[in-house]
Amino acid sequence: MISMLRHRASRIAYLLILLPVFVTASVMASPAGQTGIPGRAATMFALLERYHIRTPADARTIVKPDLVKRDFLAAVDSSGFFLMKDDVDRLMSIPLRVDGLLSGDVVFFDATVITLRERLLQMQADPLLHNEKINEWPAWVEFHSGSDPSYTKTPTERRERWKKLLRHRMLLQAFFEKPDATVAEFQALLDKKGESYLAIARKRELARIQRKLEHPDGFEKSLSSLFLNIISSQYDPHTAFFSMSDRKMMEESLSARAMTYGFTISRSTGGEIRIERLIPGGAADRSGKLRKQDVLLLAELQEPAGVRQVHFADLSLDEADEQLSHPRSMQMTLTVRRADGSTDRVSLRKQKARSERNAVNGFLLKGSSRVGYIYLPSFYANWDSPDAPAFADDVAREILKLKRDGMQGLILDLRGNGGGSVQEALNLAGLFIDSGPFMVERQREGRPRLLKDPSRGTVYDGPLILLVNGQSASASEFFAQILRDYDRALIVGNTTFGKATSQVVLPLTLDDRILNRPQLWSQLNIDSLKLTVNVYYNLEGTSHQRRGVEPDIVLPEPVAPTEQSGEAGYPSALESDSIDRKIAVEKSGELPRSKLLRKSRNRMSDGRFGRMTQIAERLAPAFAPVERFSLEPQAFFEKMQGQWKDFEAMDAVLFEKSSEYTVVVDRAELDIEKMDPYRKEMNDFQRERIERDLYIEEGYRIMDDWL
Repeated sequence: MISMLRHRASRIAYLLILLPVFVTASVMASPAGQTGIPGRAATMFALLERYHIRTPADARTIVKPDLVKRDFLAAVDSSGFFLMKDDVDRLMSIPLRVDGLLSGDVVFFDATVITLRERLLQMQADPLLHNEKINEWPAWVEFHSGSDPSYTKTPTERRERWKKLLRHRMLLQAFFEKPDATVAEFQALLDKKGESYLAIARKRELARIQRKLEHPDGFEKSLSSLFLNIISSQYDPHTAFFSMSDRKMMEESLSARAMTYGFTISRSTGGEIRIERLIPGGAADRSGKLRKQDVLLLAELQEPAGVRQVHFADLSLDEADEQLSHPRSMQMTLTVRRADGSTDRVSLRKQKARSERNAVNGFLLKGSSRVGYIYLPSFYANWDSPDAPAFADDVAREILKLKRDGMQGLILDLRGNGGGSVQEALNLAGLFIDSGPFMVERQREGRPRLLKDPSRGTVYDGPLILLVNGQSASASEFFAQILRDYDRALIVGNTTFGKATSQVVLPLTLDDRILNRPQLWSQLNIDSLKLTVNVYYNLEGTSHQRRGVEPDIVLPEPVAPTEQSGEAGYPSALESDSIDRKIAVEKSGELPRSKLLRKSRNRMSDGRFGRMTQIAERLAPAFAPVERFSLEPQAFFEKMQGQWKDFEAMDAVLFEKSSEYTVVVDRAELDIEKMDPYRKEMNDFQRERIERDLYIEEGYRIMDDWL
């Protein structure tokens, strides 16, 4: 009935975050001045026919018009708050032909744009979202985790759905203002501030409607790019149509350096967006005017089209982060509220700084054994200078430092690593394997190509553990599979995502003078198409596509994966197949899997994992496909407080400080910390995380058993 994000314990998310970047669908529009849907669709189909891995003689046969229409309508109104059932039935009855799109028949798209704008304007003017007195509230609300919305039949039903949304937002804000209150205190807070909570909820929803109607790229243009993206995604989940700014955002997410205003944000229990911390040496820190816990009120963003205002009270945390990080805005004036209630305006310009999400740092876990630990965030590359050092070089540097400190074994943490550069995955594997074949690459045409170790020799040849989970995808899976083929590492955790493909981002043009010169692409202010061009196979000739790489030692998860999780959850995902090609390799020796598995399993029934499993069973309803909440204050509060206490208990188990080891950095790093406050702050944050991570602790114990 209603699809929305549910509140989750923030630190549990650390173990579950970082869905692969390739899953994200672009909804940004093409830059002004480009052709409309027919011209862009024609170029898109031509590129798909020429390059996509699964394209038949006629690329358009892959596109199923009814699926395109259904998915597009679900995308423009994902929770069924605007469109009504009659609207959807009427729009679904409009014929949609690919050939018609190319010749200018965009009746379905135009009708959807007109209908959606009309419904948005209706709700924008509805008294329910302004000052209408609400005397009677609905009794319950349901959350659906699926992406297929239901639609209301009458305006009365639609208003009832909106009432549920507003009531839930009111109750939720009251709860998070004081989650440890009693029922009586919660009711008193609701009686005292209920109208202000309602006003905030109304304001936020009106602002969201306004952002849809006044998209920076234009309402129709933003929808046209979404429409083309829906079509392209039918080829496979990772083929996507997106704008120049989206491509820049993707490259930045895979870069070791990024443009930033120099602060991170968080959301208070009361719903305010606050500065979580200032990055030492960054733009915010250099301004001398911003402080930790300042509340963000207004951002006046300087963009090519002029100044755009963003009110943070109207935004979720993800929306606020997206607005601040978007490459269209490089300068802003920020209005903040201080702890004493005063306000201030601060002008900031983005600066290039090391990306925290892609920082590679090595640490030594000192206990009964000396075990190196490196978190691998993504297989980033240096996009500006392809020949410059990148991810694998950074990892090699950290390994050498750990070896100087007497490291006996090494843990590489690939959890949440959504992939990146395939070449960097090969380069990284080469650090642990002397030489030989790595994997087989198949394109649409031609013979499969054998990819080999790009360099002879190793940087580290000792005991090695890879930590993986369901969000370890693409390049991180290639790396894990290569090391498995050579029996070079023990894989610990959960089955990986299941993406055995790679993509290329092409400018939306058929001009071979441009397509054959990649160095020109970043200079073009035109739309782009990301499309799948390769499938990969292990040395046995099989692919982990849709299946993932299974660990040698499985660890329990705080949340059970669904039956159709990972790549297998996408209807358009390529099937797993095999090739008639097996390549023998010389392995260094069989790993002690049975012994280590037995010892790890003996630890699973008690201790931290045992407690985690018990709490996970109590929390299972919170992650069910459908969850029902009473909107009666007492019942709502009691359910929320019960879940909140369980989340806090889970948080305590997952991030309890380990007694197995202490976390240290090498002496050279300590000297650097004295001169670089940013480096010290980053290292302190990482040290605390490593000391309190249940899965790192078990990785350490497994390595200790090994040694």
